Amino acid sequence: MTTHPPLRILPLPDLGGIEVARSVEARMHYPRHIEATFSIGAIEAGGLRAFHRGRVHLMPAGCVGIVGPEEVHTSDPADRAGSWSARGFYPRAEQVASVASDLAGRRVPTPRFPETVVRDGALWTAIRSACIAAEQGAPALAREALLHRAQAHPPHHRAAAQQPGLPAFGARNNPPATLAVRRRYAPPPGQRGGRSNDALISNSEHRRGAGQPRRTGS
Repeated sequence: MTTHPPLRILPLPDLGGIEVARSVEARMHYPRHIEATFSIGAIEAGGLRAFHRGRVHLMPAGCVGIVGPEEVHTSDPADRAGSWSARGFYPRAEQVASVASDLAGRRVPTPRFPETVVRDGALWTAIRSACIAAEQGAPALAREALLHRAQAHPPHHRAAAQQPGLPAFGARNNPPATLAVRRRYAPPPGQRGGRSNDALISNSEHRRGAGQPRRTGS
């Protein structure tokens, strides 16, 4: 019987330091914490119970969970005796804003997604595909395209459409398409090895550091 670690995190420094994560049959409780990035995950098996925006949300298998930067939340198995499996990724706010601007056809600020739990089969599949491609070491352009596709589904369309426009880029400042994609996933100044120097606690730091999650069950 093959065993898997309950959590694996894969940073992608060549794509701006986005982290891809996979949890397999996890029985861990993550107390209240915040992220420096968005957290977008596809629940593959079991279920999660998360406190977010003042209420408890249930995330069964087949749904997508979305949490924004600096939003306090928790993650626990939906059933105390159960476990959960998921794949997800953690894009920076400016990367999500860039995709939203592409979708809106104008420059918009970082969107705020109104729904914590999204039931959208196409989005769920796109997130899984992007994460699996990263895990399998697909070429950078393929991983980049799949990550962009995962952020270009209906929930992102709606969030982008609700944003007020910002001043348009001037002709001189509007880079060619290929360069624009590169800038979307470029590491920010001061970032080394895909890690942010932000003072916020990221998921990976939270799980590796002093606030180690509690496991349940045997």
